[in-house]
Amino acid sequence: MKQPDITLRRELTGRILDLGGGGEGIIGRVYGPQVIAIDPAGGAGRSTGRL
Repeated sequence: MKQPDITLRRELTGRILDLGGGGEGIIGRVYGPQVIAIDPAGGAGRSTGRL
């Protein structure tokens, strides 16, 4: 069974809230300073960029 293709649009405006990603996954790598990552397992929120 073929896996579906996933497309990430590089030109997004505004901030991206990444819940559970911790900012170290794909979303944080692709969108960098636009990402606000919250990882409940890590116990704290953190920003991968400037607010």
